Amino acid sequence: MRTRYFPFQWPRAQSDLGLSMTLLVPLVLTLLLMLAFIWAVWTKPRKNLNDTRLTINEFLPIHHREYEDVSNRLARYEELLRQIQSERRETALTYVNALHDDFVRVERLINHATKFLPEVKFSDECERLFRALWFRLEFRWLRLSIRVGFSPVARLGALTREVRNLAEWADKVIAQVARECGLPVLESDLNR
Repeated sequence: MRTRYFPFQWPRAQSDLGLSMTLLVPLVLTLLLMLAFIWAVWTKPRKNLNDTRLTINEFLPIHHREYEDVSNRLARYEELLRQIQSERRETALTYVNALHDDFVRVERLINHATKFLPEVKFSDECERLFRALWFRLEFRWLRLSIRVGFSPVARLGALTREVRNLAEWADKVIAQVARECGLPVLESDLNR
């Protein structure tokens, strides 16, 4: 019959004393470390008896005296912030409306100037129509978002670029009309 061996076997010692030391030393060291850890965690650091005496004044609130002053300052800052946001909205709406007025003027000028061009491409007219529709949609969306309180900086830049591009296009169209028909013809059509 075969005897079974455990998967872990202790190293053979020369004597019984060697075997007991092999088991006893790690066990004692582990117990000492555990006791030191427990003592360090559960014991409170000792203070002088003079330092441990507490008075009632140490438990009273300290910062409550400044509450009224802090509350008044925060209320003033809140009011100032509301005024700044209101002025920012008003300024942004004024600027957006001015951009819309510029766009309408330039668009009207281009509409009159294209009458005098001998050849107007369908693709140019489609592009002009698309730009006009995009500008009007973006203008209305921007006004709504400003009124709600969103920051208009990026969209204002896009609308400004669109008006600038349309103005450059109007310069090109007017220059072409001036070369072919003369500016007095365009001015007389604008005054009708």
